[in-house]
Amino acid sequence: MRHSGNIFIRTGKLLVNDGQLLTNTNRPSGSNTLPIPIITGSIEAHADSVVLNKATINASLFNRIYSARAGNIDFTDIGNLTATDSTITAASVDGDTGHITIGSPTTSSIILANTDIDVTRDTTNTISDIGIIRLTGNSIELNNTSLAAHAFSSGSGGNIQINGHDINVSRSLLAAKDL
Repeated sequence: MRHSGNIFIRTGKLLVNDGQLLTNTNRPSGSNTLPIPIITGSIEAHADSVVLNKATINASLFNRIYSARAGNIDFTDIGNLTATDSTITAASVDGDTGHITIGSPTTSSIILANTDIDVTRDTTNTISDIGIIRLTGNSIELNNTSLAAHAFSSGSGGNIQINGHDINVSRSLLAAKDL
């Protein structure tokens, strides 16, 4: 089995400005016919404040690999999160996608502007699972933002869950479907 590493961050304030946090995985060379199970690493952050500006957070699985799983992205233990012009992805070309979880009942606010969050799978493998996008906080704002949990080719779409006291969705797309 091949496994990319994990990223674990614990801090008071996390700022990713025009940067990347990556645990994504490609198929190893020469493995076109080998059934090598592959697991992409996960990304986990614990912080009072998270600011993503032109950031890429990616735990995706690339290439067509059966017996494979994309990693999870977990920003649950946070006070607030603001993402602008950023991408958060736990997608898969084949195999299971990861889950993306942002916030918890104690999270004050989640603000996403011009940001894409994606657990899409492009596959012909109908037994693979599509992950969940889960946002939880007191105040949640989506402005010109896309949340996508698609299954292209075959299979069922994933789920999108938004839990909050005040939720504002403006010029945004929430899509959980089979395309």
